[in-house]
Amino acid sequence: MKCGWSDKPRQTAAHPQKSAPPPRDLTPDEIHKILSQAAAVSLNNMKPKSKQDPTLKDE
Repeated sequence: MKCGWSDKPRQTAAHPQKSAPPPRDLTPDEIHKILSQAAAVSLNNMKPKSKQDPTLKDE
């Protein structure tokens, strides 16, 4: 029956994916800024829709 089930392994892609560049290290100030923004968005999302600040967007 052609149910779509197979024991055969999937074939690998003909073109291997390029690896991503290594992430750069963030300064403590950059980390603090990112965490502060995330906390503000999170707190805003906990408010009722009518009281949310539209300038704070979840990215």
